[in-house]
Amino acid sequence: MGAEIASLAVITGKTVIAPFGENEPIKPEGREYATRATTLGGLTFAAITLLVGTFYQQLDRLSDVFFLLGLSIGLFLISYSAEVLVRIAKLFWIIQDKTLWYGFLSVILALDLFFRQFLSDSFLLILAVVFVVAGIHIYEFYLDVMAQRSLKRAVAAKQP
Repeated sequence: MGAEIASLAVITGKTVIAPFGENEPIKPEGREYATRATTLGGLTFAAITLLVGTFYQQLDRLSDVFFLLGLSIGLFLISYSAEVLVRIAKLFWIIQDKTLWYGFLSVILALDLFFRQFLSDSFLLILAVVFVVAGIHIYEFYLDVMAQRSLKRAVAAKQP
């Protein structure tokens, strides 16, 4: 996550600390991401509660799952909190986006660990989901890089 944020910040250059322009309506999109973060955070918290209640006698076997689910809640909270800063600088938009994505990926990996330990028959199915989600994320990062490069070129072309 840190490498992605740093890469996008470097590619974006000085514009990463600039606010969005008047013709870039980022506030509604930032609000939508914050809503997604709180929804996913609530669902993750409910999943933790369900796992604790159901597997009370085997909680030690779930420590890795709980770690990833706790990490995801933390990332969702960061994504939610970054919403108020999104209009200040583009860097906060990148942070909000990446923390939401990595929170989601943490939930997917927690599901992978859970299925591997308790429902091994379903493991291949969830593993396929992990690869699909990871592939989508890699492709999205590629598109982010291409968009930032073209934006940087457009800004450079406008400057005398």
